[in-house]
Amino acid sequence: MASVGARRNRDGSVTWRVQFRINGRMSQESFEQQDAAEKFGQLVDRLGGEAARAIREKRNASVAPSLAEFTTSFLDPSQGHLSGVTPGTRYGYRQIADNSFIKFLGQLPIDAITNQDVARWIAWQEKVPSTRFVGQLVAAKTIRNCHGLLSTILNAAVAAKLIEHNPAKGTSLLRGRRQGVSFLTQDEFDTLLHFIPERDRPLVLMLAGTGMRWGEATAITWGDIDPTSNPALLTIDKAWKKAERSGVVLGPPKTHRGNRTISLWPELVEALGPRGNSADLVFRGARNVSRVRSPRFHEHSWTPAVDAANDAVRCGRRDSHRSVNDHVSMTCATRMLRG
Repeated sequence: MASVGARRNRDGSVTWRVQFRINGRMSQESFEQQDAAEKFGQLVDRLGGEAARAIREKRNASVAPSLAEFTTSFLDPSQGHLSGVTPGTRYGYRQIADNSFIKFLGQLPIDAITNQDVARWIAWQEKVPSTRFVGQLVAAKTIRNCHGLLSTILNAAVAAKLIEHNPAKGTSLLRGRRQGVSFLTQDEFDTLLHFIPERDRPLVLMLAGTGMRWGEATAITWGDIDPTSNPALLTIDKAWKKAERSGVVLGPPKTHRGNRTISLWPELVEALGPRGNSADLVFRGARNVSRVRSPRFHEHSWTPAVDAANDAVRCGRRDSHRSVNDHVSMTCATRMLRG
């Protein structure tokens, strides 16, 4: 652990000293500002004294902005580096950066970052505990996403002529173990659907029958459905997106191919019930005044139905040898039927 303390000089000024060990030997660095000393001490605790000192030396030898400073500029909508994204997406990028490569590389001048620095960050990131799953490390897919954002930021630095090449290119990443996709059989889906509360069955049928994302399905309005066509047609041109800091807003689908028109079979249209006003949401929350929220749906409908379906399977009430828990992912469990 680094130790930060003040030292009064003969002229009355104060110097802030950071003491730490490198290979067992005591070392120290001095700073004129307390904030700079404390940040360096945090860097020592995170990366070790030798790496922190090397970063400081590079920082002193360069006039280029640090990676942290350039990332702030990159995510600033007024700077024009990143266009065509919602404020919520921009805020999400900020969180990804702050929780990953900024912790390790943020204080480095952007023109001093090397391929080796990026590789060292990845090695460090692979050992970081997951914030979502207790006892697990950060997933390989998450690290690939972080690396992709870093590479995009460094590409922008190349375009701005701050660096000659992108040091994140060509970095080797762990592929990780990808869980195979497994689909429910018709019998298994029927078992699960039986235990879904009646109110939520149309939503589950819509997800299962179309493969729509949650944010797309829960954003459908009655005006998006043309019941006069044969078969009925559903236009998908919007989805719920994370808003900046909290909440959600309506925006375009996740990809440019997300804007599409799909057909609905008659039984699904019938299951949706009486048609409402064009601007009204087809699927509403428990109080029938707002959208269906994923956490509440999972807590009150999905998880109890999965548990009940598992009990039914174990008790032999359904002809199935697999546990529904093997398919608890909404993505897997709701893509068994195709319209």
